[in-house]
Amino acid sequence: MEDLSTARSLDVQLKEVGVLLKGDATRSKREFETAPSAQDAVGLLAWGAFNHRGAPTGTMKQLKEDAEAMLADAEKALAEINEAMDALEAKAVEQGVPFWD
Repeated sequence: MEDLSTARSLDVQLKEVGVLLKGDATRSKREFETAPSAQDAVGLLAWGAFNHRGAPTGTMKQLKEDAEAMLADAEKALAEINEAMDALEAKAVEQGVPFWD
């Protein structure tokens, strides 16, 4: 039962990383405000830089910093999830549970 709750927790964490990277589609399609995502920040950067020939603006610099911070947070979370998944897999193999790659 403990392993099942661990697997459920990892699933929830993966969904949270997805929201961090791509935004909350469920809330946004119902016209609720959502927190900015990495995809939003990168999209705004690309749109702003499309026909911009000057130095980066303050907004562009801030969006870049925000996107970098979000991606670093996502990378850290994914590394933690990967470690937990490896531990869960090792425990399952140790107990003789059929596991495939």
